Amino acid sequence: MRGRVGAVAAALFMGGFGVAMVAAGIVNAKASPWMLVAGPVMGLLFLYAGVVIVIGGFRSWDFYERGLVREGPRHRLELAYLDVRWMQYQSVRQYHNGAYAGTQLTMKLGLANGSKLVINFRHKERAKGFFRTRFEGQDEMEQVRDAVALCVAADLRLLLDAGKEIEWGGYSALTQTGIKVTRGKRRGTQFAWASLREFWSKNNRLWIAAQGEPKSFVGIPITARNFYPGLLLFERLCEERIGRSIRRPEPESLPA
Repeated sequence: MRGRVGAVAAALFMGGFGVAMVAAGIVNAKASPWMLVAGPVMGLLFLYAGVVIVIGGFRSWDFYERGLVREGPRHRLELAYLDVRWMQYQSVRQYHNGAYAGTQLTMKLGLANGSKLVINFRHKERAKGFFRTRFEGQDEMEQVRDAVALCVAADLRLLLDAGKEIEWGGYSALTQTGIKVTRGKRRGTQFAWASLREFWSKNNRLWIAAQGEPKSFVGIPITARNFYPGLLLFERLCEERIGRSIRRPEPESLPA
């Protein structure tokens, strides 16, 4: 409700300003002929922005265990997570004059019919600590992300069992026998499951290291398409092929 009230207030401001610009252009046309063109044009742009804000403000999302519903001014969309073929999830912390101003979440979903759905939200987290450098809070969107990733990962597993290579993050591919590097200095190198030592997250990437090597052999961006479904599949395969999890307990204790 608060979001809708804010949207209406912003739209009224933009619309009022737009009307004022149109009126100013007409009134001052004789004194400054260019205002006859610039005034209405700027006014119409502000009016259009007001309409866009109203439409966005009256669009609501409801998330459930197996799907989501989007209610709009004219359309209603119902989507089952099983109909998602790929996903991409990104969180960006925003700052204003050095002060934390919030985190923007964006989740893109590729659907079975070939269309794409984009969901934007603000993350419910707060900056903590004396220097405001520690962040706390969990958003329900993370639960939605994990639910969607689980469905996509199930489809990827079927493809893997059928003998397909599963592209993961643009830097690697998962296979029945291990993980293959597809980009970077180690491109084309295949690492068997039994040779993997550990993996960890740092600097918005997932780093994977092999036995006998001090550094990681690949870094996969967490913002890449199907990163989270691929991670679920990767961890499952590690447990099946190696017999244990190889996730590093403290992710940022060592450099990549």
